[in-house]
Amino acid sequence: MICAMFYFREKIFLSIALLLIAAPLSAQVASKIPGIKNDLAKAANDTDRVDALSELCFNYSTVDVDTALFFGNQAMQLSTKINYIKGIADSYNNLGWAYFKLLNMRKAEEYFKRSLEYFKQTGIKKYIKIPLANLGSLYMDETEYAKSMDCFMQVLRYDDEIKEEGKDETNTQINKAATLHQVGRLYNLMKKPGEARKYFLQALQISKSISSDIHIGENQMSIGNTYQAEGDQQSALRYYDESLQVLQKAGDKYRIGLVHENMANSYLRLKNNNEAIRQYKLAKENYLMLKSKADMFYVCIGLSEVYSAIKDSTGGITVLNEALQYATDLNNKDFMQQVVTGLSDFYKDHQDFKKAYEYLDSSYKIKDSLFTREKADALAKLQTQFETERKEKQIELLKKDQQLNLESLQKHTTFRYSAYIIICLLALTAFLIINRYRYIHRNKRLTEIGQMRNNIARDLHDDIGSTLTSINILSEVALQQSVQANSSTRNIQKIKERSADIMDRMNDIVWAINPANDALDKIILRMKEFGNELCEQAGISCNFREQGDINSIILLLKQRSDLYLIFKEALNNAVKYSDARSVEILIKKDGNNLHLAIADNGKGFDTSGSFKGNGLKNMNSRAAEINAILSIRSISGEGTNITLDIPIT
Repeated sequence: MICAMFYFREKIFLSIALLLIAAPLSAQVASKIPGIKNDLAKAANDTDRVDALSELCFNYSTVDVDTALFFGNQAMQLSTKINYIKGIADSYNNLGWAYFKLLNMRKAEEYFKRSLEYFKQTGIKKYIKIPLANLGSLYMDETEYAKSMDCFMQVLRYDDEIKEEGKDETNTQINKAATLHQVGRLYNLMKKPGEARKYFLQALQISKSISSDIHIGENQMSIGNTYQAEGDQQSALRYYDESLQVLQKAGDKYRIGLVHENMANSYLRLKNNNEAIRQYKLAKENYLMLKSKADMFYVCIGLSEVYSAIKDSTGGITVLNEALQYATDLNNKDFMQQVVTGLSDFYKDHQDFKKAYEYLDSSYKIKDSLFTREKADALAKLQTQFETERKEKQIELLKKDQQLNLESLQKHTTFRYSAYIIICLLALTAFLIINRYRYIHRNKRLTEIGQMRNNIARDLHDDIGSTLTSINILSEVALQQSVQANSSTRNIQKIKERSADIMDRMNDIVWAINPANDALDKIILRMKEFGNELCEQAGISCNFREQGDINSIILLLKQRSDLYLIFKEALNNAVKYSDARSVEILIKKDGNNLHLAIADNGKGFDTSGSFKGNGLKNMNSRAAEINAILSIRSISGEGTNITLDIPIT
């Protein structure tokens, strides 16, 4: 009986675990749902709404399947409308879980497969694994072991690829260990304990690498189960003992109970009945703390085997009656039939035929009720499938209506967007045409302005220049001829000086407005020529320096003119009044400014005093007109330093 029970316990292991955690899990879900609904209400966009609806579907599948289907279908409709691929995949997957809870395996399989198709479109491997693992569990439950194995192997390949890519390695390893454990369980169900052990060992190795005590203990226990199935009880007990130490450290009461129960089975096979009883009782203590009546039922059945082996009638009948009570509390007629059949056999062996008959009669009644229940379950399942399919047809009709409305809306939207695009293109074309016209007109105006500047420069040079030159020459001749007339001589001398000054200034103006002199290197060349000529006549050393790439700088006409005139005024003042021996001139680019510095080593002057001429006043005025900063620093006996900073673009 114990040998047959091992594989049966492996088959229902997951179901027992789910029964154990059903109450706390429902409470956890109930506590999560309000928060998810709050997220749904605050969702900023349709994508967030789909994610919240899909999560509600998943959580409700544990407590209220009909509500889960409602939210799942809402998530499906919205994600399809906005073409949110991951949302569609999540919706199919969570709806698949809801149908799984309804035991509609055909529908669950269909939805898991659709989820897989959409997740593959995302190309994200950690998502693709989800429906594959769910299909593996579904096929395992349906005893389609080949299909289940294929799904789990695909999941393992994706885990390896994700690990090679170095993405989320810790979670990948945890998931891989869980999948390897599932494959091991699958081989156990196929009664291939040797193959199962290979995968449990791999899962154990990964669990140790990530220091997960619960998974380490669980895999050690599963390895022990494979040895127990092969009859190697000593190896089984060694792994059970290692598992027990780890699980006690982790404090997992349920798995500790399972280890004690498995150890009891091994000791029973080794005919160490006293140790088997002790281990069963230890298992029972843990199950009692968890109020897991299904597991306590199995412990009582195991104890009955031991008491039967040692001919302890009192102990045997006690634990069988206790098992019957647990079966009754669970309303599990399969369990009840198993116990009453055992009681009937027990009393028959002890020659108490009356009680043997009573329990045998109870066994037949339970068997009949089981048959009736199976028929009722089958009818209920068919009814559920019928109702589900009818609802699905209604949903399909609603989807078709919605699709038609959506297509109509899309046509209107397409027309509206097309109109917007055409209007935008027309506006853009008009803008380009107007901009092109302005560009051509601006270039034409610039050409005309340049031509006008050339004409002004030529006229000034040819007409006014020739007139001033003739005045200068005539005054010089008259000056030479009028040696005796002192008064006339002085007046003619003034005419000569002022006409020469006017000629000099006119040359500056003509030079400044000539487009050929727009580049900064032309300005610097003229400044050098003027400075060297002026300083040489006065016997002053002139050092003109340039720093950085300044030749590419383009100044406006006003800036060029005022730069040169300020430079000229400053240098004239240095030569005429400073008694300097040398002048240092520096021009460079300083950030977004053109920097000019003129320094002499002359006698200096008091900048706070008053001056007869307009030179300094004109320099300040010209600097202000071009938004430049003019600074004059002078110390008596040490010289003067004048700087000019002109903003450039």
